[in-house]
Amino acid sequence: MVFSLQLGDVLLFLGRDSRSLAVVDLRLFDPVTHCLRTQAVELATARWADWYNNRRLHSSIGDVPPAEFEATYYANSTTVDAA
Repeated sequence: MVFSLQLGDVLLFLGRDSRSLAVVDLRLFDPVTHCLRTQAVELATARWADWYNNRRLHSSIGDVPPAEFEATYYANSTTVDAA
């Protein structure tokens, strides 16, 4: 028996046991072909990667975004001139 539940734009599937769980974002799903829209998935992945690499707050580096930490690091680092 498969159980499904729709919550807004998200569809949850629960399979025969507790380990079988799938979550589908319906905005990425094409109801005509019953497949995921490739371009929508690629765009969602790119947006997530941008957030993860540039805007998320990271507790290991003082709760600042990684891009900000990197910019501060290079601005404060001293450069050694080759003689």
